[in-house]
Amino acid sequence: MSDHQNIIDDYGALASDGSLKGREPDMVADALNDVADSELEVVVLEEWLIDDKDLRPLPGATRIFVGAVERETEKAILLDQGDRDDWVPKSCSEAYVTRPGVTIETPQTGLGSYAAAEDGHATVSEVGADE
Repeated sequence: MSDHQNIIDDYGALASDGSLKGREPDMVADALNDVADSELEVVVLEEWLIDDKDLRPLPGATRIFVGAVERETEKAILLDQGDRDDWVPKSCSEAYVTRPGVTIETPQTGLGSYAAAEDGHATVSEVGADE
């Protein structure tokens, strides 16, 4: 872990993060769950910086990116997305990770499980338990 990372333990930390707007807390939570227990990080850039970077945002997002921090200096990280990479200033971005084994439960996840149970369908956790 480095000094630029925000370690997220629950959805409340994302929901109260003033740098995330609209649906971004949910999108960051989903991305963190997708990259859990890996070396990948979820990085949110300031809007004015997006067009200057050769990075690919998450589908449906404009300022949320996932990649590995290949190198780091005092002022920037080199975000590697496999087929492309670019330097990102720490002062213009927020990087998010979780601790090993942590899953971020979002309000939408809870609603989906509730709706599935109401309809008589297996919930996400029940399906996962069957595997």
